[in-house]
Amino acid sequence: MTLTQLARIALRGQGWRLLPAGDRQTLMQDLLAGLPLEYLVAQRERPGTVEVLLGLIGELIRADLEPSQVMGVAASPRERDVARVFEAWIQAMKDRHTFDAVSAEYFAARHALVTPHAYLAHGFAHFDAAQAHWLDSLLGEGSLVTLPYREGGLGLQRTALSVADLEQRGFKVEHLSPSRSRLVGPQVVRDYVQGSTVTPLPLTCAQLPDIEAEVRACLRQVRTWLAAGVPAERIAVLTGNEDAYLGTLADVALEYHLPLISGQQIPLRSTPLGSLLMAWIDAHEQGWRYSRTRRVLTHPLVHWPADLSLSARRLQRTAPAGLAVWGTDLEWLALPEVTTWPDAIRVIERLLVEGGVRQRAGAHPALNAALAVLVEELSGWAGRSGEVDSVEILAELRELLKTRTVLALLSRSGVRVANPLAALGRSFACMWVLGLSDGLFPRRTGDHPLVDQFTRQTWAAAGVNLPDLTVLAAAQEDLFLGALAACEQELVVSRPRRDLGGREVPAGTYWRRLGGDMVPLPSLDWGSEAEKLTQDALAGRSLSHAIQLKVETEQGRGEGVPSPHSGQLPQGIAVGERTWSPSQLHSVGSCRFRWFAERFLKLEEQVDPDEVEDRRASGTLLHAGLEGALTGWQAGDRTETLITRAKAAYEAKERELLASGDLRPSPLWQVTKQEQLETLERAVQSADFLPAAHTPLHLEDWREFTVEAGQYRYQLRGILDRVDETPEGLMVTDYKSNRYVSHVNRSGKNDLEIQLPLYMLGLNATNGRYFSIEQAQNLKDAAGPHAESPRKKYKWSAHRDDVLGFLEEVGEALGRGDLAPSPDVDGKACQYCSFAAVCRHTVSLDAAEGGMA
Repeated sequence: MTLTQLARIALRGQGWRLLPAGDRQTLMQDLLAGLPLEYLVAQRERPGTVEVLLGLIGELIRADLEPSQVMGVAASPRERDVARVFEAWIQAMKDRHTFDAVSAEYFAARHALVTPHAYLAHGFAHFDAAQAHWLDSLLGEGSLVTLPYREGGLGLQRTALSVADLEQRGFKVEHLSPSRSRLVGPQVVRDYVQGSTVTPLPLTCAQLPDIEAEVRACLRQVRTWLAAGVPAERIAVLTGNEDAYLGTLADVALEYHLPLISGQQIPLRSTPLGSLLMAWIDAHEQGWRYSRTRRVLTHPLVHWPADLSLSARRLQRTAPAGLAVWGTDLEWLALPEVTTWPDAIRVIERLLVEGGVRQRAGAHPALNAALAVLVEELSGWAGRSGEVDSVEILAELRELLKTRTVLALLSRSGVRVANPLAALGRSFACMWVLGLSDGLFPRRTGDHPLVDQFTRQTWAAAGVNLPDLTVLAAAQEDLFLGALAACEQELVVSRPRRDLGGREVPAGTYWRRLGGDMVPLPSLDWGSEAEKLTQDALAGRSLSHAIQLKVETEQGRGEGVPSPHSGQLPQGIAVGERTWSPSQLHSVGSCRFRWFAERFLKLEEQVDPDEVEDRRASGTLLHAGLEGALTGWQAGDRTETLITRAKAAYEAKERELLASGDLRPSPLWQVTKQEQLETLERAVQSADFLPAAHTPLHLEDWREFTVEAGQYRYQLRGILDRVDETPEGLMVTDYKSNRYVSHVNRSGKNDLEIQLPLYMLGLNATNGRYFSIEQAQNLKDAAGPHAESPRKKYKWSAHRDDVLGFLEEVGEALGRGDLAPSPDVDGKACQYCSFAAVCRHTVSLDAAEGGMA
């Protein structure tokens, strides 16, 4: 029985009860709202304040401090606020006769009526001050406490503090000299404490490339131990960083069909069920905007009778809000603004039933456990009466998902995944310790934002001892050694050379102090068929014919070999049989595969239209304004007249886009609109907008024309922003929102501009220019004789020949069916490509540069 269990039993005997984890946060929020604070007055409403304070309260309780002690040394407003919160917390717990997971020993030592008995306290690495106080109250004459301590031993600093504390409480200390243990764990700990180099046996030390490789090696060894007859409950996987390892352990164990169990708890919101309910809450709070609605209706956990993914794709362009537009009866998903608790529960239950979640839970124990926790909590809401605002219901559900927890790894039985504290007092035949790299295990400890190292030292000088960073780090090491001592037969420690983010991580303190030699891991059977096939392929071993064909296909794609998988078509495309636009030729000229994926495969990037600024709508509005400025133009029109027309045209187009749904104004739309109108005014006022010798002939003119390049004849159509008559001939003007002008790839560089030359060739125009609306001036990219100057290398004749040569090259490539990736050598076309998931060009580039393929 643990000290905590004894404390809970004693407190319950006095009428105390355990405060649920979720209620701790609620209590802290209530206390903060009513306390007269100084330093924390501005921070009390911040989301992270409650968590920070609860963590600090836990430290003060573990240090066995009285509120009066803290108040006596609190000097600054920040320290006084900490003392006030601590005092209010302790008083609230006493008034309610409640204790939490942190404070059982603290309150038992003060309020539980116990008769001391003779106890054996064994399996501890050290005692914090609250535990030592409880031991002092609990243990009677003849009791024995054992601690793994050797005076001056490496890594036992925290244990030394516990020994000194117990001595001050009247315990008699005896140093035993036991015979050399034959168990692996105690041998390793003895060498570690003595500072000796651990011999290769009985310890196996292994370095793996990354966390996934480390976990796979670990679980393959676990499978081997199980196959050798070691009971699952006699095997332990130890990690000091469950956040970094539990996800990978769960995924690989599922692949290996290997049951794991763990006492680690995760919030309900971190489960798939919690993710669905959080999406449902967000949809309410965001007014059922399209992206939020899509997230609920296409969530991986739900399965509706109708295929809503098609509706999601159909609605993405206009992104309408609400449930009615999805074409099926789903409006019941939205809570009324005013409802009742039972009615709200029925909506949640209907979501889980009609969404198929309840049915899936029958086959998934983890989902079933999460659902059971949710149902238990919701059952307490059913008895609430009266009307309630839906905002209150959603807020309480969000809090429920944040505070209620479920087991991270759930199984009826299996191999235990434990942190060092959970391994204390147990014994295991075989143990694998993961993650002995810097920052993983031991975990880094940092200064507390409210009570830092300097403050702790000041308090200690006044007799109020709150463990500092050194003591906290020493406590981690004590627990690590205590966990190692639990291993009896086979012990493996490992570390990854890279963390989850792919960053190189050096060896950690414990790894260096173990000092073991690297021992090659034994060759074990692969954990799954998929893993075996992958490794055989990577090693070049013999594979089945079907798999070999797939491997050759993937290798070819990685090497850029033309194939149907990389855009090599069995028959060519005749460019003369298609109708082209300059934007299409830009796309095919930037990368033929990207054009193929977009135009032929009809692939679309799934963007979130509610989260990204729609530059197309902004460009449409600005273009409409400039077109309106010159609509009905007559010689002698004043600039003020043009500005008035431009703004009127802008607002007319705004109303049109709002009605069609192509413009989805953000809360700051009026600010954005005002900025765009000011941009429009500056553009119309600029000298470059309408030079004195220019006469506008055509505005937003839809044209169809042909361009011949060698043996290829291109049928083109497009919209010209503007065509002016000038003394030199026709001038084509293309408006750009800012200064970006797209180019195509010829000879490996994205440096050929084709849009203006195409329009000029089709219209027999003399010159072309780009006018930047936001810059209110012509851009340096231009075409025609007027772009030539003695100080520039530019020649219109060369530019025209390059465009025609580009068209010939496109005709030849498409004619032979070559639509393989063809970006520029600098990879600029790949930086913002939406089709990287189906293209291997970047993979082959990485391999060529020595990266990982």
